[in-house]
Amino acid sequence: MDHTTETAHALFDLFQAFPQPNSMHRTGRHIASTITQPQVARILPLLRNHEDRLGVMRMIKWWNGLDANEQMWHTAEGHGNHFFDIYLCEDGVTMEVSIYRGDGDAIYLRLDPNCKHVIREISLDKRWNPHTLGTW
Repeated sequence: MDHTTETAHALFDLFQAFPQPNSMHRTGRHIASTITQPQVARILPLLRNHEDRLGVMRMIKWWNGLDANEQMWHTAEGHGNHFFDIYLCEDGVTMEVSIYRGDGDAIYLRLDPNCKHVIREISLDKRWNPHTLGTW
């Protein structure tokens, strides 16, 4: 089995382990914020290669394994790395994910727990000039 096949199998196996959204699951500061399989499916196409996909899924699996107190502690201490950072927003429920691509580019996401939605945040670096009729 070559490296590409092994990576594809690892991606598939890890992906299958993520939970599905559960309408009976409540959210709150005292309940761990979980990232679901549909959310992971929306994140993976944003990544450039299998190694990045595998790395992000491993980090999400680690996050999902934390209880609510550990997630709060991780957020308060700010233990991100050069590739991936995840923390809770001020509401203690919504998650923010930053994925750094190594070339100065980054992906910023906001996720509500136990659902299928992913919001991609973008940075608007240039200022709008009303004299150019909306062009940048």
